[in-house]
Formats: sequence, C-alpha cells, structure tokens
Amino acid sequence: MEKIDAAPQDTLSDALKLLVQAHFTEYQAIVARISRFVSLQFVVWPVWVAFLILVATRYETKKLSPILFAWGSVLATQCAVQIYNFALYEVYNHVRYIENALRPKVATLLGTDSFWGYERYLNKTGKANHPLIGDIAPTVGSLAMIGLATLWRWHSWSKWDFLSLAIIAIVFNVIRLSAFRIVKVRAEFSNTV
Repeated sequence: MEKIDAAPQDTLSDALKLLVQAHFTEYQAIVARISRFVSLQFVVWPVWVAFLILVATRYETKKLSPILFAWGSVLATQCAVQIYNFALYEVYNHVRYIENALRPKVATLLGTDSFWGYERYLNKTGKANHPLIGDIAPTVGSLAMIGLATLWRWHSWSKWDFLSLAIIAIVFNVIRLSAFRIVKVRAEFSNTV
C-alpha cells in the first residue's frame, strides 16, 4: 500500500474508506462463490441417489449386466465423491484466502481484527477442531462401496471385474489425493484463527 503523506487528512480518510470498501466488496464476492460451491456439494447427493435407483431398477428388470451394475454404481459413487471433494476444497481454499490474506489487510486498515469472526467462533466452541470426519467421510464411503462391489462380485469374478477394479483403483487414488488436499488446506486456515 502506497502512503499518501502530502494529502489532506480528509482525502486520506476517503482513500482508506475506499480501500476498506474494496476489500469488503471482494469479501462479498468470495462469500457468494463459497455459497455456490456449498450448493454444488449438496446437489450431487440427490443426483447420485437417483442414479443408483435408476441403475438398480434396470438391474432388477435384467436389462443391465451384474458387472455393469456393480462397477457402474461404484464409478458413479466415485464421481459424486470427487465432485463433493472439489467443491469442499474450493470452499476451504476461499476461506483460507479470507483468513490468511484478506483479513490481515483489513485489520491493518481498521486497526482491529474484530470482524468476520465466525471461524474464530468455531475454534473457540470446538466445532472447527475436528473437521476431519466430515472432510474424509465421502472418501471412506467410496472405499466402502468398492469393498461391497468386490464382495458382491466375488462369486462370479471375471476378467471384466479385474479391469473394472483396476480402473476404479486409479479413480480412487485421485479421490484419496483430493481428500489429503482438503485436510491440508483446512489446516492452513484453521491454525491461523
């Protein structure tokens, strides 16, 4: 920030007000983006359930092979989990920016940091101290789905099951890495408030 030493006090005050207003406008834009990502996180689950119901109906009417039913359901689960993980990472990434970059700038300008207190409130009440369960639960659920499909197909295992499981394992590794990224970014802003 460039200092304006020669400016009259009123001009300096107006310049600081404009700068603070610009930061608050940025904050509002970021919060709007966070809201969209949170919506994406939760819209994925009804779509996933509807897909599973459709697939189960097709399987029950013998219009879908058992291999496609099992591994297609697992792949749909993994897609849902990855979309959820992507949105959660973006939410945390935006909050990290607010807490680690934007808040210090505004605090310097205002001379106080008694604003945007929700993350600090969560830390004080203990609600933010153990987000790990919510952060990794979908990933664990995806792994459980792989286990269920493997157990269900075990009695009639074929080369297509091996191929499907290999593809599913690669996709699961992407999900696992995504979950680690989520936990890491969450720690980067929860440790600062």
